[in-house]
Amino acid sequence: MQLQEAQLTSEPSLPALSDKLKNVVRLATQVIATRLDTQTRVTEYKSLLSAAQQWLESASAEHEAVEKGSSLDSRQRIEAGRCLMDKLERVGHPKVEAVKAAGMVVMNSISNVDSDIVEEQVKGVERRLGDLRRRVERKQQLLEATQTALQEFMRDLDACRKSVEREGRSEEHTSELQSHHD
Repeated sequence: MQLQEAQLTSEPSLPALSDKLKNVVRLATQVIATRLDTQTRVTEYKSLLSAAQQWLESASAEHEAVEKGSSLDSRQRIEAGRCLMDKLERVGHPKVEAVKAAGMVVMNSISNVDSDIVEEQVKGVERRLGDLRRRVERKQQLLEATQTALQEFMRDLDACRKSVEREGRSEEHTSELQSHHD
C-alpha cells in the first residue's frame, strides 16, 4: 500500500495539479477580497447618502421655519436665513461632495444598471441642495427688500411727522403774532 502511495506522489502530474489548486485558491481569495471591498464601499456610500438626505430634510425644515416666520421679526428671519445659507455652504456642500466622491468609487466597482442608480441618487442629492440654496437665496432677497422698504417708509413717516410738527409750530407762531397785532 505504501508503495502505491509513493508511486502516486512521484507522478509528474501531481505537483502540477497541486500548483493549479493553489492558483485556484489564490484567485478565489482575491475575488472574495474584491467583493468584500466593494461591499464595504457600497455600505459607506449608502451611509453617506442617508446622512446627506437626512441633513437636507433637517435644513429644509429649518428653511420652512424661516419661510413661515414662526414669530420671528424680519431682522431675525434675515439673520436665520443668513445662518442657513452659511450652513448650506459649510456643511451641506461637503456632505454632497462626499456622497459624490463615494458614488464615483462605487460606480467603478458595480454593474452598469447599479451605476445608473447610484448616478441618479447623486444627482438627486445635488439637485436638492441646489434647490434649497435657491429657495433660501430668493427668500433672503425678498426679506432684505422688504426690510429696506420698511426702513425707507419709517424714514419718510418720520420726515412727515417732523414736517407736520414744524407746520403746527409755524401756525401757532403765526396765530400768536396775529393775536398780538389785533
